[in-house]
Amino acid sequence: MKRWLFFSATFLLLLLGLVLSQTRKINAAVGPDALLYLLADTQRDLTVLPMAYTRISDAEEIRIGNRIARLQETDLSDEDRLIQNYVQAVGARVAANAHRKLPYRFHYIPQRYFVNAFALPGGHVYIGAGLLELMDNEDELAAVLGHEIEHIDHYHCAERLQVEAALRKVPLGELVEIPVELFQMGYSKDQELEADREGTRLAVKAGYSAEGAVDIFAQFQKMEEQMQGKPSGPVEEMSGAAIQVLTGYFRSHPESSDRVAQIRSLIAQEGWPQTATRPLQVRYIFLAYKAQDQVNAAHYDKAVKTATHSLSLHPGYPPALVALAKAKIALHDFAAATAAYKDLLSAYPADADAVRAFAGALSSKAMAEKKFSEAAQLVSFALELQPDNPDALRLLALVDLELVDVNAALQTGQKLRKLYPWMGTELVQYVNSKAEQAFAARNYERAMRFSSFSLQLQPLQPALQRQLARAEFALADFRAAANVYRGMIEDKLSDNGMLDAEAVRAYADSLGSLADHREAAGEFDRVLKPGSIGNDDFAAQVKIEAAGLWVMAGDPTKAHALTNPALPAEAFAPEHMARLGWWYYRAGKLDAAEQLLRRYLQQRPGSAGLQQTLAWVLIEKNMPRDALRLFAPERRSYRMNATVWAGESIARWRLRESEPAMTAFEQLARSAPEWTNPQWVKTLYGPLATQTIVELTTEQQRRMAARRIGAPPR
Repeated sequence: MKRWLFFSATFLLLLLGLVLSQTRKINAAVGPDALLYLLADTQRDLTVLPMAYTRISDAEEIRIGNRIARLQETDLSDEDRLIQNYVQAVGARVAANAHRKLPYRFHYIPQRYFVNAFALPGGHVYIGAGLLELMDNEDELAAVLGHEIEHIDHYHCAERLQVEAALRKVPLGELVEIPVELFQMGYSKDQELEADREGTRLAVKAGYSAEGAVDIFAQFQKMEEQMQGKPSGPVEEMSGAAIQVLTGYFRSHPESSDRVAQIRSLIAQEGWPQTATRPLQVRYIFLAYKAQDQVNAAHYDKAVKTATHSLSLHPGYPPALVALAKAKIALHDFAAATAAYKDLLSAYPADADAVRAFAGALSSKAMAEKKFSEAAQLVSFALELQPDNPDALRLLALVDLELVDVNAALQTGQKLRKLYPWMGTELVQYVNSKAEQAFAARNYERAMRFSSFSLQLQPLQPALQRQLARAEFALADFRAAANVYRGMIEDKLSDNGMLDAEAVRAYADSLGSLADHREAAGEFDRVLKPGSIGNDDFAAQVKIEAAGLWVMAGDPTKAHALTNPALPAEAFAPEHMARLGWWYYRAGKLDAAEQLLRRYLQQRPGSAGLQQTLAWVLIEKNMPRDALRLFAPERRSYRMNATVWAGESIARWRLRESEPAMTAFEQLARSAPEWTNPQWVKTLYGPLATQTIVELTTEQQRRMAARRIGAPPR
């Protein structure tokens, strides 16, 4: 009978345990931690009862705890050590009333992502920067430290240690490399509630307000609720990560609302008076961290308030001054930013320089966003803080270039090259890259501005000189382009260097575009002295250019000398006659041009230069179909350049093939926008070509307007 009574009682207890296990509320977020905490709870529940009878000695617990603590030692900055000393002082006051008289020691973990606190066997207590940052008063710190002390005081840490030894089936003395994460996990809900109650008692006995425990658990509750939403920015994402760590720590704890309710019930039960809380003496440090986060997230108004609060608690604190100065710069309150900068300058020069660098960074950002006036304000302010700072000077030169104040940019650039030659060289290289990008994008005005600036700082740059001249030519500034080419040629002649045939042709083209053709031909002769260069192929090319310029001036004598069979023959490749034919075309002497080009095409029928030049002559004589046939070889070989696109679009338009003509013209407008400038075309090409380009441009504009309003093209 007794045996049946015992069996029935056991069965009822098991049934009650099953019911309780099913109704017990557990927070179990999805993730690998769930398995970790399940294992931890299972390990503890299986072993906690026997350990009540096999508790290890204090000496053994202290020895093992010290060994684990040594593995956690890390270098601390002076500021971190200040915080640790403060935590140690508060912890010592709270631990003075613990039941077990152990050598309690308190440690600070400076990583802000560590939103946690934990205890080791034997008396070591750790608290992370992330958890301290949540606190508003010292009483909250006392409550957290009291909670961790009670995990030691009530043998929770020791039991966790024994669980590990039991699972590994090794004696405690032989247990090595115990992972500290083992003690960062939560304990059973009953143990956590016990640590809450008894930790609060310890704090109250040490003179702290029980409201500190209420406040910190209310903070936890607020963060748990925040975790239900999705982060909306960098600061929120950082906080979200912190919440996950914090939630991991309290995974097996009761819900924060239950913990707040328990402490309030305990306050009422004990009759503790509601006393004022003490200020958290290191709070100014964490407020400065928060202010810097707000600056990084561009929440400048909030950063000002937070940094000001930090400075009210600890006037002159450098990180708070830095955050305040940065926020004020971003808000364009330069007077307040200057005041903060000056407070930093004497004692903390590196921090002061960070303020200047921030102004420069904002200026660079404004430039990237094409807010050039704002960039100028910011970089000018940076130079007020640090006159002649090399980074700021470089940035100011670039800002002035973007604002089309080349003289101001040049003045700044010259100062930079004088004071900091290496930085001046870097500026030239950077500007050159921007000039090349602009030219490649056919932004000729920008390419000209940047190239001109660079060449005034560092004159001898042949490739950049050529690019500048090409940009000026595309902008129809033919005199300026001729001057650049002339300078390049004269430099070569003075150094007895080898002349560049392409530069000579470009110089001639630029001179031929000037109004006074006779003066242009005379200048070419004075600079190059065609008769004195020699009798090689290059000399022949120079003579052809000179002859062509005189044709433009109305004097074909030199041209006749080159082409008259009755005169002594000049040594030149027949292909070069495409250039002379081109000069006849530009001079409007179409019959002479056609006769010359066809004559030399008999000798070199495959010459693309001769064919294309003749095609332009035929366009001007209103023979577009014949011109198209001459452009065809280039089209078939995919060697289409701007001249071919232009010729094809004009020829097809003259043939009333509007769609192919517009397709070619749109390609032309993208690759060589100078063709959309009628004045440029008129200077270089014949009247019929110019008229057709005007018609094509008008049609393109009409179609673009139709597309904007959604109307179908006609």
